[in-house]
Amino acid sequence: SGQGGVRYMISRAVAEYTIVTRIQDALSNSEYADAIISASPPADKAKFPYIYVQLTDSPESSNTADTVLVEHYIDLTFQVDVYTNNDNGDMDCSAMMDYILACMKRMNFRTDANTPMPKQNNDSIYRRTARFIGRWDGTTFYRR
Repeated sequence: SGQGGVRYMISRAVAEYTIVTRIQDALSNSEYADAIISASPPADKAKFPYIYVQLTDSPESSNTADTVLVEHYIDLTFQVDVYTNNDNGDMDCSAMMDYILACMKRMNFRTDANTPMPKQNNDSIYRRTARFIGRWDGTTFYRR
């Protein structure tokens, strides 16, 4: 915060926390309510299912800048990775991603990619990756 309540930088951490929380809410009444949802990558001995939410890019929206000092909007790109080691992992990853896709769409994000990934760690871990693009003013998400 600057003088007179002017906000110079929009918090990327708040945007990331908001996404993690909304995805947790979206899965809370599903069979995947026990999934771990985090902005940290899974550890070597991670518990599954694991959903990794990563803010990969957040430049200021160039067409909304009116001064060098104040950010009005930032363009966000989130990558969400869903991991599971269940026997029917392909279906579980896809089902969890469906909840996430619906959640992100409700927040005005556009899906940029949604891809099953090759299995990892001796073919025991399934993974699905999606990228989402949106705009954030520090309070509200907008479609871009």
